[in-house]
Order: sequence, then C-alpha cells, then structure tokens
Amino acid sequence: MRLSSVTHSLNGEQRRIPVVFTVDTGGEFLVKVPLDPGVAVPGYYMLFALNVKKVPSISKTLTQHQ
Repeated sequence: MRLSSVTHSLNGEQRRIPVVFTVDTGGEFLVKVPLDPGVAVPGYYMLFALNVKKVPSISKTLTQHQ
C-alpha cells in the first residue's frame, strides 16, 4: 500500500498493489512488483502480508525506485 498524500480532502496517491512473493531455499522472501510504471510509481510503500484469514501483519516500509 502506497503511503498517502492528501490535498484538498482528496487522496489521489493511496493505492493497493498486489504482489507475488516466493521464499527461497535460504528462507528469504522474494517480492515481484508490477513492471508497469503507472501501477507501482516510485515512492514509499507499506508492505503487509495477509494470513489465510486475511489478517494483515505489521507493515514494513519499502522504497520503490524508478
């Protein structure tokens, strides 16, 4: 989820981007974001994982570079 930016009571920056992730043999998560620059625009995002009941984890803040 992109960190929000509010102007004139309108938040045009908030977006939810589903990503695909896998776990490598060393136990590290590998995250693949969409390559379309109009979907995952550069900036700060909060990364959540959802369990099978759709309960989110505590987020980690990431930076998406161009």
